[in-house]
Amino acid sequence: MTVVTQHHDVLDLVKDGLLSVATVELPELTPDLEIADLGYNSVQTMEFLTYLEEETGVSFSPRSLMTVETLADLAEVVRSAVSEAAVAAR
Repeated sequence: MTVVTQHHDVLDLVKDGLLSVATVELPELTPDLEIADLGYNSVQTMEFLTYLEEETGVSFSPRSLMTVETLADLAEVVRSAVSEAAVAAR
């Protein structure tokens, strides 16, 4: 498991994951990009969650993404979950 907790590292991880499951060319992945603008379907969302789980060793439920609006929000959800898992593992 690679531990990523710094905002920049998490944002890069999220961008890499989004790009890995994209089936069309994506807009520029900026922190303020609205997730809805990606046009991902449920299969892509699950593939993205699997990517995050493989990269971080942390499980994410689709429900954990329900309040996410922007790429920055998504990075914060990931950062928080990874940090909580690291604390729990101690």
